[in-house]
Amino acid sequence: MSITDQFSLALKVFREIESDLGQGRRDAPPPPSPSLDQLTHDLGPVPEGSLLLGVAADGLPLLLGLYDPAPGPVLVTGDKRSGKTAFLQTLARATDLTPEPGEIQFGVLTNYPGEWIATETLPGSMGIWPAAHSSAGRYLNRLVAWGGHPGNDGRTAVLLLIDGLDTLILSESVTRQDLMWLLSYGPEHRIWPVATINAARLPRFASWLQFFGLSIFGYVSQPDLAEVLTGDSAADLHGLIPGVQFSLRNPDGWLKFWIPSISQERNNK
Repeated sequence: MSITDQFSLALKVFREIESDLGQGRRDAPPPPSPSLDQLTHDLGPVPEGSLLLGVAADGLPLLLGLYDPAPGPVLVTGDKRSGKTAFLQTLARATDLTPEPGEIQFGVLTNYPGEWIATETLPGSMGIWPAAHSSAGRYLNRLVAWGGHPGNDGRTAVLLLIDGLDTLILSESVTRQDLMWLLSYGPEHRIWPVATINAARLPRFASWLQFFGLSIFGYVSQPDLAEVLTGDSAADLHGLIPGVQFSLRNPDGWLKFWIPSISQERNNK
């Protein structure tokens, strides 16, 4: 049985148990999500210029093409402990799945650098910077310069992982200007901002939503807030499993997916 078949079966059993118990999703343990290593073994290498976002309910991978500027920068929001940081860390790990090492690089701006130590040694890591420190602003400025004059073979893509968007929004004006440039033009130059923000804080910074082409939602406990964020009362964000399950809107409706787990072996590297 393939990894995707195992995952689909585990998800089916989980839903049956959940229905029998008559309890909410958060009262039962989630089905085991395939690890990055398992997915690579089962599905083969990730296509060139693609990034693994997660695994859909049918066990198929959800990919983001980094060589096509659409859909644009990615915003990840949800309640505290909904898995926003874990989602970004999964993206950082997924850069190691590309056929050529270094094809996708990443830099991290975060309020909690200690949470990212395990990713610092990955081949694609450009570094980890405290979001409120002046070094974070200098890194953004470097990316703006790189985007204006890439000077590379045209294949390298950079993930700008921002774990705490509001910290940068409230930073000094030069840093904000660089951030706005990267949000507006970054994907055209294969620089992909992926930022997180707590769902309760997002309405305060609603004017920044115009810079993001794709919104990914984690668990939000308050249906009224979820409707404000999504504009859809049927979004069912309170039905997601915190820490492992997310949702995005596509032309056919809402697509729920799981973030892959990180194997212990990979964690120890």
